[in-house]
Amino acid sequence: MSADRRLRALLAALGLAAAPAQAQRVVLEGRGVIATDTILRRAAATTFHVITADTVVPATDTLRGPVLIAATTVKLENVIIGDLLIIDANVFLRPNARITGSVISIAGGLFRAETATIEGTVREYKDAPYRAELRDDGIHVVGTEVESNLDLDGFGGFLAPTYDRVSGLNVTIGGRYLLPRIGAAEPWIGGRIGYLTAREKFVGLAHAGVDRGAFQFRAGLERAVATHDAWVRGWSNTISYLTRGHDYRDYYQADRFYVGPVWRGVIAGAASQVTLDAQIEDARSLRSRDAWHVSGDTARPNPAIDDGRITSLRIRSELAWESNRYIADIDAGLETALTAFDGEHEFTRFDFGGLIALRALANHSFQVRWRARGPMPGTDSLPRQRWNTMGGRATLWTLDEGELRGDRLLYINSAYLIPLPRALTLPILGRPAIEAVHRIGNAWTRDQDAELVQNVGLGLRFRIAFVTAIVDPADRDDSLILFGFSIPRRFPWTPVD
Repeated sequence: MSADRRLRALLAALGLAAAPAQAQRVVLEGRGVIATDTILRRAAATTFHVITADTVVPATDTLRGPVLIAATTVKLENVIIGDLLIIDANVFLRPNARITGSVISIAGGLFRAETATIEGTVREYKDAPYRAELRDDGIHVVGTEVESNLDLDGFGGFLAPTYDRVSGLNVTIGGRYLLPRIGAAEPWIGGRIGYLTAREKFVGLAHAGVDRGAFQFRAGLERAVATHDAWVRGWSNTISYLTRGHDYRDYYQADRFYVGPVWRGVIAGAASQVTLDAQIEDARSLRSRDAWHVSGDTARPNPAIDDGRITSLRIRSELAWESNRYIADIDAGLETALTAFDGEHEFTRFDFGGLIALRALANHSFQVRWRARGPMPGTDSLPRQRWNTMGGRATLWTLDEGELRGDRLLYINSAYLIPLPRALTLPILGRPAIEAVHRIGNAWTRDQDAELVQNVGLGLRFRIAFVTAIVDPADRDDSLILFGFSIPRRFPWTPVD
């Protein structure tokens, strides 16, 4: 018997199979779990005796089912002839209460006295992702995995805006629409559109996919301003450019088509994701538009790339562990470029990076971040849209912004943080901590010097600001003192101010 037929048989046995209804009492919105979504869809076609107010049903009140209790707390002392459906409610069966049929409890609680009787079967889905809302047209059951079939990105569809020297302000809106399920498969379509103020152009993405359990298969077509330097900084790169004119990334235009599966699950206790893509990327160079920023200095040029097509296979894995004593985020990837579909480059490259943070002595923190990239054996060099940039506050303090460039990269950033006594807490700035830092790295090509550049520093870090003295051990005259604003990442063991 198929899973769907078994579910229909179960619902029929529980008295919740579809029947002609005079009024729709349950409205399902969004998405929850497939099994309970199916129960709720069929419940929407059933006529119930409905209880939605906190009450005690006395022993003298016999109810004929099916009975629906939603978004409330009810104490039953009586007999229910038939079945009971509980949605986001707490139901107490007092001594000698009796249900002649079966019970399904979804996102609710069922509490029975020892002498209470349920003659049928009981199915409880305590952690099911739903909430029940009482409205004029009935009981709306909202699946909180996705609260609407129109699943908007970011905040109300808007992604966090970005700002850089090539695009200016990039404002993007997007989302996806969940199509009707096909068995256990959940198809969807979606898209994004963004406007770049400095280039006065639109960028966007159209994509579609099917989710089934831990697997997703999707395809997309996009035009984007891409960067190979997203590892350097996140959204803080926007603040750096807007306030100081420092953009730590290089960019190019990418028209891409990609297709492939994604798996999400748990590996060795780590939240994991593995992505496999076949991709065609047509790339071209972009010049810096020197978008306005507060400092007014001219922004550095955006370097050219090797315009053309890269046809490649890409695999990427991401793993994340977290406990009260350590946090680890690790990612690794391989890309192999082919001449198929008019690809103009052949290469294989690797990318390996991550963060490990440990609770050290007392409440001290030790962190190591790293990134290693480059061509695999058998590949001499990579096209410039796969190059890396390094230098400036985001990486090596004593170098100029973007001073190092190349298709090879090694970067390690370690820091030891010692919180000072709570008595030294300052207004606004918060509790200070001593921070010792060490950074080492280089970005180079096959014919360039691969010697690593080191920076060491010692300073104070506050809740929103830092001050650090930096020196290059190989050239002690190359030193500086930095002051800035930043919000450090908090760990489970980080003391509260």
